[in-house]
Parts: sequence; C-alpha cells; structure tokens
Amino acid sequence: MLIPSAGRPSRVRNVLLISPTDFTGNTALHVHAIASELARKGFSPAIAVPANVATVDDVGRPPFPVLSFGEATKSLVFDDRRGPDLLHAFTPRREVRRITLALATRYQCPYVVHLEDNEDAIGRAGGYEGEAFLNGALGVSAVIARLLEFAPPDVPSVVVWPGFDEAVLAPRRGRGAVRAELGLEGTLTLVYNGNVHDANFEEVRNLYLTVEQLRRRGHAVVLVRTGWNFVPRSHLPRLGDGLVELGWVSRRRVPDLLAAADILVQPGRPGAFNDYRFPSKLPEFLASGRPVVLPRTNIGLRLRDGAEALMLDSGTPDEIAERVARLAQDPLLRADIGHRGRRFALEALRWSNSVDRVVALYHEIQSAPSWRVS
Repeated sequence: MLIPSAGRPSRVRNVLLISPTDFTGNTALHVHAIASELARKGFSPAIAVPANVATVDDVGRPPFPVLSFGEATKSLVFDDRRGPDLLHAFTPRREVRRITLALATRYQCPYVVHLEDNEDAIGRAGGYEGEAFLNGALGVSAVIARLLEFAPPDVPSVVVWPGFDEAVLAPRRGRGAVRAELGLEGTLTLVYNGNVHDANFEEVRNLYLTVEQLRRRGHAVVLVRTGWNFVPRSHLPRLGDGLVELGWVSRRRVPDLLAAADILVQPGRPGAFNDYRFPSKLPEFLASGRPVVLPRTNIGLRLRDGAEALMLDSGTPDEIAERVARLAQDPLLRADIGHRGRRFALEALRWSNSVDRVVALYHEIQSAPSWRVS
C-alpha cells in the first residue's frame, strides 16, 4: 500500500481529485461540487481531468487549480508550495488508475478511490489491475452502500450521496417562458436530461415507448431530451411531435428545463446495473419539486412510494405509462409528491452534507497508523 513518508504533514490539506471525464460528464460535475465544498471547509483542493479543461467554464471556474492529466503529471504544486497529501481517484477506470499510481509514486502520498458504478455490469471491468488498485487504496468512498461490496474489507469507507445544484431551487427563467419557447403549452411534459449509451439504452428506449403508448391513448405527452446519443438514433422509437430533442445543453439550462416539466421519470428496474448506482440526475429531479417516477432500488429504497415518489418494479413501458397516467389524472397528487420529494432532497441530498462524510473519511485515514509510518 502506498503511504506517506514520515516527513509528511500530520493532517490532510492538499487533495487532488481525479476525474475520468471533463466537465461535460457527470463525474467531473460531482468532483467540482465536492472540491468546492472541501475548499469551503479549509482544504486546499485541485482537480485533474483527462483534457478539455476549459469545459469547467460551463459550471463556473473555481478558485483552485483545474488541470489536465498532462499538466498534473508535469507540475503539481499547491498554494503552500508542497505537493498533494492525498489523491482521491474517482472510479478505478484505467486512465484514472494510471495517473493516480504515477502521482502516488512521485509524491509518496496515498490515495482513496470513489466508486460510482458496478464497473463489471457496465462493461468497464478492470480485471486484476482494477482489483489491485482498490486493494492499494487507503480508503473508499461510494455513491451507494451496495458498492462497498467491492471495497477492501480492512480500509475505512463511507457512502457519499450525490447532491443537487442549488440553482434548481430558483431557476433563472420562468416556467411559462420556457414552455412557450419549446412549444409545450397544453402538453404533459416529461424531461430526461441524460446521455444514451449501451448500459442504459433499454431503459431509455422503454421511456420512449411509454411516450408512444400514452400518445396512442390520446394523452398529449411530450418528452424533452437533452444529452448525446452513443447508440444509433435509429434504435430509438420515432416520436414525431412527441419528442423535443435538444442535444447537449449547458448546465445553466438544466434547472429551467426541469422547472418546465410536469413529471420526471428515471426509467429502469432493480438489478445488477441499478442496484449499484445513484443516477446523478435524481437529486435534481427531486429538488425541482416535480413528481418523480423511479425504480425501487438505490435511492428509491429510501423514498416512500406514493409519498415522495412513485416506484417502478419492472420498468416496462406499461408500468411507466401507468405511473405517468396516474399522475396526469391527479394534479393534487403531482403537487404533493413533488413537495415531499423536494423536502427529502433538501434534508438529505445537499452537497455540504455529503462532503462532511468525505471529510470524516479523510480524518479517519490520517488517524490510521499507516498515515504516520514510513
């Protein structure tokens, strides 16, 4: 295990958070939020992303360094003129492993690993190298408790739920203006902001089929979608006027789009994929105050069905359509579930609370004998 030398400081201050994506990806957005909270709590953070550092401008350039992997490997000096005390590697993916191990060796500092998916279930298995990387960590953080099954049993670990962008609580533009601009007047609007890739293709396809089914029944349902398609667009049903596809949009637009929605659906079902993840859009779905439909797994296990959200057990188009139709027919239920879901988000899904757990992990690590032994 990589450990600090005897001459290293007695507490963690300088932390490099390493993301597998630039700021067009959700992981980097989480890294940005965690690093920002760490700075507020007295740490000196920095962020490393593979490339495209300028994408941070879309979420707001922070008052601490944001570096490419290339820049981080050339020079990594914090404001106290020292190197990192700790590396926080977000995912055990190959590109993150490589730079983490290189920097840990150069600066003789330990690392912790953050888990956000069942890597085997989504086809990014690390094999022996990924397992060895986890075994070398001094601690593990994870977005959901089930992921700690992959953590070494003898290291400190903590669950860090994703938080929401506070801008969701007060969108910049009025709901009516956004709906008018997108031609949504008189429709029941669903909004899904997310990419489509091999791992979630069937789930998103079921959402499209839901819209198709509801429109055949006479419901004026429209799906507003943002994000990239990493599967052929022809594999998804053609919804005609039932789809408003915006492609990639700035993060600044997301709160406005969520406010324009009537219902928000996270398609899916319990299983090896969803049991080990916490979809990053769900904190903002809930905080938006709109009623949310989601699978009875991951964070859904902590929400009350019919009170804070409506649950999916099979995730089929028929089941999703039943939940959406139920909400469509009952405005009071929509308002009540939206209100209770927002209250849950305000109490449990703020980044400041989540980063308190990260800080607790760092404190536990620096108190361990391995932190002080050369």
